[in-house]
Amino acid sequence: MRRRLGEFVHSVVVIGCGRSQVGERSGGPGRAGAGKFVPQFGGPFRPDRYRWQHPVDDHARGVEIGVTVRSPARHRAFDDIAGLVEFIERIADASGKPVGIKSAVGDRAFWSELAEHMAATGRGQVAILDDGGEGGTGAAPLVFSDHVALPVRQAFPPVHRTFAEHGLEDAVVFGAAGKLGLPPDAALALALGADMLGVAREAMLAIGCIQAQECHTGHCPTGVATQKPRLVRGLDPTDKSVRVASYIKALQHDLRSLGHAMGHDHPSKIRLDQISIGNGAGGTVPASEVF
Repeated sequence: MRRRLGEFVHSVVVIGCGRSQVGERSGGPGRAGAGKFVPQFGGPFRPDRYRWQHPVDDHARGVEIGVTVRSPARHRAFDDIAGLVEFIERIADASGKPVGIKSAVGDRAFWSELAEHMAATGRGQVAILDDGGEGGTGAAPLVFSDHVALPVRQAFPPVHRTFAEHGLEDAVVFGAAGKLGLPPDAALALALGADMLGVAREAMLAIGCIQAQECHTGHCPTGVATQKPRLVRGLDPTDKSVRVASYIKALQHDLRSLGHAMGHDHPSKIRLDQISIGNGAGGTVPASEVF
């Protein structure tokens, strides 16, 4: 499964609850799929948000201009663990591409049941992206971005440990996200067992995001999250692409440097006992004792 996903990691189609972004036009370019789980919240896609988009984009989304699209809080295709795995397998069979899930972590019993089902059936074993509660977009309600789901440092270890206990540690590709765009945080996530990292905030800042939290209004002042012709001019791909590429290269370089400093040829080999964490009393403890 790791080899299969490794062949496709350069692009991923994320399937949200509303699925308005997935269709014949949008489903083709992706090289992998990820089912996204939003905790008890379905966001509206208001007419004033997409009034300026091109008719081709409107057709690809399958929505009518001028009509509010309300994304449901839950996937309608399944309502239990078995249904989730069946949904993953159906998409994988239809697309011929590896499919995993992206989810925040709250109810830990869910992950135990999922690991047990995957181990028993041998199905659905591709990838899991643990999205920390400290992440999120400027469109998220503050009560959700501030108080819903566990931070990645508290969420990832028990999930990874649960799958390891069921013998699935090497069968599933584990991803982590949630303010991991700086080298020390990324290194810790790798030491915790992450195979890949999701970075959004820092990459967004690199292309000009000022965290105005206007993502859902269509009035993003820097042109990053809008289709308004007047504002979108601020997002020059020829310049911004170089900026985000430079950020990613710098992150990779610094991660490799940290790995080399700890005696490894790759940062994924960093161990928890090589990282110290402040204990709040002026001292430090090995990360292996914390996690």
